[in-house]
Amino acid sequence: MTPLIEVDFECRFLCGARHIQESRRLSREILDNRQAERSGVALRPAPRGLSWGDADTRSARRKGCEVTDLIASAGAPAAVGASKHATKVAAKRDELARAALKTLSELGYARTSLREIAANSEYSHGVLHYYFADRLELIAHCVHLYKAECIASYDDVLREDDDAPALRARFAERLAATMEHDLPTHKLWYDLRSQAMFETSLAQDVREIDGDLEAMIWRVVSRYAELSDGVPLLDSAGTYAALDGPFERAVRRRVRGDESAGPDLTDQVFRLLDALVIRSAR
Repeated sequence: MTPLIEVDFECRFLCGARHIQESRRLSREILDNRQAERSGVALRPAPRGLSWGDADTRSARRKGCEVTDLIASAGAPAAVGASKHATKVAAKRDELARAALKTLSELGYARTSLREIAANSEYSHGVLHYYFADRLELIAHCVHLYKAECIASYDDVLREDDDAPALRARFAERLAATMEHDLPTHKLWYDLRSQAMFETSLAQDVREIDGDLEAMIWRVVSRYAELSDGVPLLDSAGTYAALDGPFERAVRRRVRGDESAGPDLTDQVFRLLDALVIRSAR
């Protein structure tokens, strides 16, 4: 193996396979330092006991060192560059997933391909394939985004200075408001949850979202029970199911154009919260 190829191979090992451009930049920097060292001009000092000429495995090991030690010393800026690159990639994947969510929510899981997403967004099919291996990876990322944003929309429902009536009204109104405002996304969620019974690649992501939604509902209901001097009637799974049923039905009604779905959901949740709490006898 020639030094150039070996240096590039070791750089790829150090930087990670997904940062090929960074590894090439680093290997070029090492070779430039080697040439400069030979001409008597040190661009950057090599680690103690080594020279840039040791940037191949056999030469480095003769001195009791790994070539990755030398590369790592040269690559401190490369590590920073790789970190910045990873951050940019993550941001771009989120951006593409948000664009994909629009098409997914309109066409549904079964009818959406990467080409359909590209046709309905400003991004090319090639760009989507660059950041995601296939449709399932992109959809899984969409699901994770949905989870984070859906849960975050309920962050301010619980307040330290709350009383039971205020919490009851605010939670009932918030459920109806998010149903209306994020209707396409909720429609997609119920589609994906059904698909997860057949598509094993979606099952874990859907389970995680279900678990987070269940935990969010449980926090609200258990707090309401506490403020009402009572205890929840059901466990967290039963409580989640009791509230998820009316919510899903409201989504289906609203998709069909029923404008009374939101107000009806508010009323149902308002009454359900009371039914889900057993008050202490006085």
